[in-house]
Amino acid sequence: RNDLLEKRNDLLEKRNDLLEKEQKKAASNSRIQRSKLLMGSVAYNFKECTICYIFVEKKRIFEVRRKISLIDDIEHLKKSEAEETRWLKFKTEFWLEGFDEVLEKFSGDRLPIAHPTSIEEDSDSVPTPQQLQDIMESLYRHKKNKEFQKDARLLIDKLDLLSRALGRDILC
Repeated sequence: RNDLLEKRNDLLEKRNDLLEKEQKKAASNSRIQRSKLLMGSVAYNFKECTICYIFVEKKRIFEVRRKISLIDDIEHLKKSEAEETRWLKFKTEFWLEGFDEVLEKFSGDRLPIAHPTSIEEDSDSVPTPQQLQDIMESLYRHKKNKEFQKDARLLIDKLDLLSRALGRDILC
């Protein structure tokens, strides 16, 4: 009888260990998915802030949103003198060469229907640039490309500056 109880107890412990392992894996997968969605939000907000920074008229903003897929596409758009001036200022103050790659990677991880603006699902607080950088580094730590991580950190910094220039939160 004791042996039977010990075997049953061992089986229950193994089952419990397996369930705990599955729970940790599910929580990790959920955290990774949320992090990827947040990085997608960074890409979306960077593009949106860029458009709003350069083009101030609502009608023009809607038109440009439909026409471009990359930030560099703005280069080829016909712009007013004021828009051209803001474009040149944007390129010197907010844009670096490697940002296209970062935005492409971040956008690829984003789902069109999902646009989170907080770290936790049940929170309304907008993450700080440092929190976003920490999430990015955790998410892409396995990448051997240190240049990508450096560019991604700088992109988040530039998004913070750009969103402040527009009077917005970093993610909105």
